[in-house]
Parts: sequence; structure tokens; C-alpha cells
Amino acid sequence: MTKRSKKDRRKRERERRAAEMRRKQAAVAPERVPPKKRRLEKTAKASSHQQDELFEDMLPLFPKLDSVSDVSAAEQLMTPILMSDALADEPELDHIFIDPFLCAETLAQVGQEMGLDPESLSVLDEEEGEDARLDMLEEVARRVVTDEVRQEILDGLNSLRLRLKRSRKRKRVAQIAAVQSFLGMGGDGNDEAWPMIGLVQAIVARSIAVGFEMVEASMEIKDQVGGEDRGLAGLPQRLAESPLVKKFDKLLKKVPGLSGFLTKQADSIWKEGVNAIYEGKLSLELYSLEELAGGVDTLRTALGIDTINEAESEPIAASMSEEKGKAVVLAIDNYVGQLFTPDRLDQLRARIATVMDTGEYPGRWLSFLLMLQEHMAYEDAAENERGFLIKALIGEMRSIVEEDEEAEREA
Repeated sequence: MTKRSKKDRRKRERERRAAEMRRKQAAVAPERVPPKKRRLEKTAKASSHQQDELFEDMLPLFPKLDSVSDVSAAEQLMTPILMSDALADEPELDHIFIDPFLCAETLAQVGQEMGLDPESLSVLDEEEGEDARLDMLEEVARRVVTDEVRQEILDGLNSLRLRLKRSRKRKRVAQIAAVQSFLGMGGDGNDEAWPMIGLVQAIVARSIAVGFEMVEASMEIKDQVGGEDRGLAGLPQRLAESPLVKKFDKLLKKVPGLSGFLTKQADSIWKEGVNAIYEGKLSLELYSLEELAGGVDTLRTALGIDTINEAESEPIAASMSEEKGKAVVLAIDNYVGQLFTPDRLDQLRARIATVMDTGEYPGRWLSFLLMLQEHMAYEDAAENERGFLIKALIGEMRSIVEEDEEAEREA
């Protein structure tokens, strides 16, 4: 494709986006579009101070608008907003991904609904094919961009704008301020416009691309690790030795912000797993009955009570003084610290390996268990993972207290 044809295609794309945006906004708010300055000042989700700041940052765009009508000015002002794809690669925004698996799945659903697939797209001429792909991308964005993602994008834009302001890059700051101001507006019409913004589309597009690569990699995992007949014992080692590691390394290098996203996902998986154990939703039986009984005795002594039951635990915790609370935490911490000798830590590792090898858990927890096995492999795991060990103890203690209470009721 020649440089001129690329330029023409981008111009057609920009005009198409602008026309579609005007149509959708008109359907939601048929009244006349207010003059440009009043519209720019309507940043409903920003503070009053930020409204003024955004308007001031956008001033470099105004000289181009002074000699044209309000409608033409609005179109020209929308151009840097619509064609904001490149902003997605800035450090403040390159880590933003929408669940890649969800995006890949949603694209497949949208394509099926629209009757489009790689084969049907290939027979379209260049302009029709580009329009069809853009329609699919907008529909995917409409379905997967959540309020949480919107806020993350707005926060990233604000950080990017402030950084470039310090570098005195006024023209770029003006574009970012325009995008931030437009996306920060409230209202159904503006929400409908989000999927047509270049920045948003770029984030969705890279999430889709990564999604398909991750789907492909996940399908290869069964072959690489030898299937279910080999069990899950030694799975981390087999994964480390498989070609998938190099494949993911290449993917991380190709998409710099992906590592930050995956780190966030890992943190979320870990937190969910730890909470599930603490709340008794996931039982790994990491402690023996004797150790749990010792934990209950330690807790009872620290609280200064004779018995512990589930019904009274919340009132006791609510009425506990800060000093008493610290004493209880210290007592449990000391108990766990004394419990986990090097030999006991080896026993814990063996238990985790057994759980994984025999599949004594719902499949959704595999990622968490792989992380747990990795964390516990370190020599100083008893110290570094003390928080997890305490939560696991409390969770399993809660379970046996509930079982004892139920047994008493049935007796």
C-alpha cells in the first residue's frame, strides 16, 4: 500500500468515525450542539479545578477553529480525539488491557453475529474490509469496556497529560486534554461514543491480539505437559522446560505493557485464593488436627475465654480493644512461627504437591496453587509467607469449629 493510499484510508476512517459519532449523539440528544467553548467546559466527571485546567491545556487547538463555523469547529476538534490510537503506547496507558480471553471470545461472537469470518473478509475490497473490521472492533469495545476500564483510561490520560506538561509539549498536551475532556463527559451519548475513539479501539485491539495468542498457548499446554495422565506433580518444572516459556517471553517483549497487566492479574488470583482459604471456601488441609487444636487453644488463651464458637466470634472481635487485638495477632504469629520448622515446611510442600497431583480441588484454583507451590519453594517461605500461613490456619480452624458445632447440634 502506498503512502498516499494509507493517508486516504485514514482520512476516510476519520470522516466515517466523525459521521457515525454525530449520528449517535444526535439520536440521544437531538437538540442543537452547543457552541464549542460551552461544550468543552462540560466535563461532568472532573473537578471544577480540573475543568479549568483541561480547557487551558486545549487552547493550542483553538487558533485553528476561530475562522470556521461551530459545526466545522466541532469536526476539527474531534479529529485529534478520534485519531488518538498512538496514545495507547504511552507508558501511562500501555499496561491497560481488557481480559484478553474475553476480548478474543467476544470478537468471535461478534463476527458470527455479523456473518463475518477471515474467509468472508478476504473477498471484500480494501475499503469494505476496513469498514467491516472497524464495525466489529467498535461492537467488541461496546461490550467489553467496563466502568473500571473507563476510569483506568481516564487516570492514565491524566498522568500522561501532567507528564508532558512538565516537558512543555503543548501540542501533544492539547490533544490529550481534548481526549480526556471528551471521555470525561457524562451522559448516554458520550458512553456510546467511547468505542469509536482511537485510544479505546487500540486498547481493545491489542487485548484481542494478546487474547488469541494466549488461547493458542493454553491449547498447547496439554500437549507440552503430557496430558492429565501424568498428573500435575512437577507441572511448574515441565512448563519451565517447554517451548511455551520462550513463546511468552517473545509476547512480553512485543507487548511491553503486558507484563504489568499480568502482574495485576497474578495479584488478583493470589488474593482471591488466599481469601477463599481464609473463608473456608477452599480447603487444602495444610494443617493436622493436632495443629489446629493447638491453634484454637492459642487463640482462646490470647482472648481469655474458655470456648470459641462461630456465633460469638464476631461480637468478640468487634468489642476487642486495640491492645487485645495486637496480643491475639502476636500469639497466632508466634504459634505459626514456632510450628514451621524446616522439616514441617517440607511436609507442607509435600501436601501441596499431593493436592495438585490428585486434583483435590476445583479446577479454577490451578493458577493459585501453582503460585502457592512456587512461593513455598523458597527456603525462607515460613517467614515471607507468614501472612498466608496465618490466614490458612484461621480458615481451617474456623472449619473445624463449625464442624464441632454441627456435630453437637446433631447429637
